[in-house]
Amino acid sequence: MEVFLEHLETVQRAAQLLVDSDESVEQLVEQTYRRATEARRSGDVREPREILLSELARLTLDAPGPDSVTIAERTVSENRRAAAIEHTKSVVHQILSR
Repeated sequence: MEVFLEHLETVQRAAQLLVDSDESVEQLVEQTYRRATEARRSGDVREPREILLSELARLTLDAPGPDSVTIAERTVSENRRAAAIEHTKSVVHQILSR
C-alpha cells in the first residue's frame, strides 16, 4: 500500500535502533510492512504511521532472544528496546506536532 511508503525512512531508522545488523533491519522492516498491510486490509483505521510503529514494537518485543543470553542481558536488551521505542514515539510526536 502506497500510504505506508512515505513512512519507510522513519520505520527503517527505528528498526536500526532496535537491531544490530543490516540484515536484521531489512527483515524487521519487511515484517513490519507485511503486518501493517494485513492490519489495514483487516479494517484497521489508525493512521499509517501509527500502524507501522505499533507493528514494529510488537515484532521487537515479541522476538525471542538468543538461548545463551543471561536473564540480566535479556533485561538490559528489553529495556534498551523499550527505551528506543519510546524515543522513536517521542520524535514522531514532535514531528507531527509541528
